[in-house]
Amino acid sequence: MNVCMISGIFPPDIGGPATYVPWLAEELLRRGHQVQVICLADDPESSAGYPYPVTRLYRQGSLLIRIVKTTHKIYQLSQGADLLYVNGLGLEARLAGYGLHKPIVYKVVGDWAWERAGQRKLCDIGIDEFQHRFCGFKALLLKSIRNYFLKGAHRIIIPSNYLAGLVQSWGIPKHIMQVIPNPAGIPEGLPGQAAGLPRPTLITAARLIKLKGIANLLRALAEVPGPGLLIIGEGPERPQLESLVTDLKLDDRVRFTGQLERAKFLAYLADADALILNSTHEGLPHVVLEAMALGKPVIATRVGGIPELIEDRKNGLLVASGNRSELAGALRQLTADEALRQRLAAGAKMLGLDFSPQMVFEKTLAVLEGAASE
Repeated sequence: MNVCMISGIFPPDIGGPATYVPWLAEELLRRGHQVQVICLADDPESSAGYPYPVTRLYRQGSLLIRIVKTTHKIYQLSQGADLLYVNGLGLEARLAGYGLHKPIVYKVVGDWAWERAGQRKLCDIGIDEFQHRFCGFKALLLKSIRNYFLKGAHRIIIPSNYLAGLVQSWGIPKHIMQVIPNPAGIPEGLPGQAAGLPRPTLITAARLIKLKGIANLLRALAEVPGPGLLIIGEGPERPQLESLVTDLKLDDRVRFTGQLERAKFLAYLADADALILNSTHEGLPHVVLEAMALGKPVIATRVGGIPELIEDRKNGLLVASGNRSELAGALRQLTADEALRQRLAAGAKMLGLDFSPQMVFEKTLAVLEGAASE
């Protein structure tokens, strides 16, 4: 089988698809399949260093021109593929598919329309409310585009039951959807790397954008004496967050690393005492699975697919999104009670075993082979 994988982000970018796409590509290659990746990049000339072709297209510039160029490149490079596996650039893949006549499998990890509407400041509401509220004709157009390209799918892979319900509400037939969780793959013998911050050391890893709730996390941290926080990731909010750290007098307790390669991130996570994810929305986040596979307790918001992973006070702590006092209380409990951290860590480790890369790969391969044979 010859698979063309399409993604909006790819290493050195960080995020779920940037972890998932290289992992799946290498597994497919190991099983004797052919793979190529088409992705966006800030530096298209950067060397890939992967055992399969990686075509990087320039991310910046005019959106319309980028859509046209990306659609053409997908069409041009996918002639010999048996199917397209789309982890981003859904509209471009659908447009290219008209000329290709190839099966298309989409992976949906969130609501593309809601994310774009938020980026363009068309609305400032949660993902669930966005589904039924009218936010203007531009937001309505985004919803129509989302539905248009997903209705061209032969199969859709979704990482959580929560997201499956969301996608079904868009008019997508249930029979083409398959819930397959993200893998919790961690290299064996992973060495930890200390962050040089006070203990307990907490980590949050995310793109530095509003929906990740990092500003609120910093304000909650300021209410809890003692623990250090390592912030891994890059994004447009970084300057404001750095200023907030200074304003809150947290300079000796908080460190920004910027964007890191996955191996370096995992090394920091292996040494940390807990992971914090304060998002207003998540599908089924890779970073939580990785933390649990390493036996790290997690404090996370009760949103999206996260409650499908975390059972409060058994393998982590759940807090309400946007509730700073509840978040500060959870931070206080976790950092002050070592016995609680150990109990939650043991529960996290047990659950992490249920998301083995082997199980996830076999289910994904079955979907891809089924679509390719249609």
